[in-house]
Amino acid sequence: MANSCPERLPVLSPQQDIDLLSEADFVNIELIYRAFTFTDWVAYRP
Repeated sequence: MANSCPERLPVLSPQQDIDLLSEADFVNIELIYRAFTFTDWVAYRP
């Protein structure tokens, strides 16, 4: 599974995540959890 994970689950850098959320008009973007390839964000869309 470890070898196939990058092929099936694209991993973005934290900055790429923030950029995508910002482009979708989300604000107050905050990282709340990160482990291995899983990242949780809290963001608001006015």
